[in-house]
Amino acid sequence: MKALFEHIKIIASNTPEHIALQTHKQSFSYAELVRLIEETSTTLQQLSPKIVALYAENSPAWIIVDLACQALGICLLPLPTFFSDKQLNHAIESSSADCLISDGSTNNISISKLFNTNKNLQLAEQNLTIYSRSADNKEQLPERTGKITFTSGSTGNPKGVCLSNEHILTVASSLNTALKISSVRHLNLLPLSTLLENIAGVYTTLLSGGTSIVLPQKETGLLGSSKLDMQTLLNCLSEYQPETLILIPELLRVLLVGIKQGWKAPRSLKFVAVGGAKVSPDLVHQARQAGLPVYEGYGLSECASVVCLNTPDSDYEGSVGKPLSHTELIIEGNEAIVNKPIFLGYLNQPSSWYPTSFKTGDIASQDDQSFVHIEGRKKNILISSFGRNISPEWLESELSNHFSQSIVFGDSQPYCIALVSPYQTPINDEAIQTSINLINQKLPDYAQIKQWLRLKDSFTTQNGLLTETGKLKRDAIYLHYQKQIKQLYQGE
Repeated sequence: MKALFEHIKIIASNTPEHIALQTHKQSFSYAELVRLIEETSTTLQQLSPKIVALYAENSPAWIIVDLACQALGICLLPLPTFFSDKQLNHAIESSSADCLISDGSTNNISISKLFNTNKNLQLAEQNLTIYSRSADNKEQLPERTGKITFTSGSTGNPKGVCLSNEHILTVASSLNTALKISSVRHLNLLPLSTLLENIAGVYTTLLSGGTSIVLPQKETGLLGSSKLDMQTLLNCLSEYQPETLILIPELLRVLLVGIKQGWKAPRSLKFVAVGGAKVSPDLVHQARQAGLPVYEGYGLSECASVVCLNTPDSDYEGSVGKPLSHTELIIEGNEAIVNKPIFLGYLNQPSSWYPTSFKTGDIASQDDQSFVHIEGRKKNILISSFGRNISPEWLESELSNHFSQSIVFGDSQPYCIALVSPYQTPINDEAIQTSINLINQKLPDYAQIKQWLRLKDSFTTQNGLLTETGKLKRDAIYLHYQKQIKQLYQGE
């Protein structure tokens, strides 16, 4: 699949000196990007890998390896650097990856031991190591798989979503058309191993003839997937003056805190997409009131990321926007179903291959103007002992205006309880109860929070309670706090 590379070459022939990739120390023009992709392709051809696992921090080298694999039709397996050893080993072994490319920044020795030979590669002024092995080829992969994306999901061994490069490029092209920003200047904040940043950030930017500002985490303030240095992040945005960003809700909250403390958002910003987890309508409203051009979207890995998006030309605050031009979304039984295009299937699960539609599992509705509204996950619905159906995401959205993290439980129980982390510390229990009371005033009696627990530790990817995009791992959290939850219902 050479379509994206061919497009980059056309831009390079028209505007060879225009900057494609920028870091703090250097930049690479479109002409240089083409040269580096071709050189990397030559190196990879000599190894003849079937599946390349890429384990590295955000950098121009990450993007170049990705594009070289696309140009050669080699399947790429991006490995999140925040995955546990168990998850990394599962992804590599289940895919039978016969090549690993690493920048060594994470010093993960465990996965390198799965390979028996290695060589050094100097790429875009960065030192990489290429590990190789003779894989057993036990993997079962749908035809045309160009990328396997593993998300941390809610279990220790997540599924590998198989996507074609054609599907991926279709989504990026649709986003480029919807945004209508030529030669966009985009700052890649989320890990490139995250499909959303990979497709909506890098590919969409390159299709527009724009510049991807790609920096290591220490320069953006995002230290891992759940640690954050707010001042470094704000300074980064002020220094690089991007036009577009992709944020998860927690990052948007941080920007709002910065604005309240006197930080001035870059006037260069034209479009800030927020998604990856449930977004409070109040959060989007507050951001817009503060001058941030924030637009909510919706997507899934099985649909190659973005499915719906609000844009300046088509916006309904509180919705996730209209389906993009490339996709067909319908609502059946209050569930969002995507008919096209969708993934090729799951790795090593032939029964899932080549589906004609995908049931998202999301409770949704669509208004008469085609805007889509997502209420929560079907599997997360709580049914109280009084027979009331309650979406926990609804209540957590209300809680997010007062608490940095929260989760609601109440299935088969007479009332709902919440585990919460206040935005500010120290804060006493009376202040927390006051916030809960304010929230309850907006809720019907059957959905009100009757008991709560202050969390001593945050939900993070490191402790296995949060996904890389900020989604709650509900089952894991319940197991972790089941003693305290039981006590809340016993009134202890």
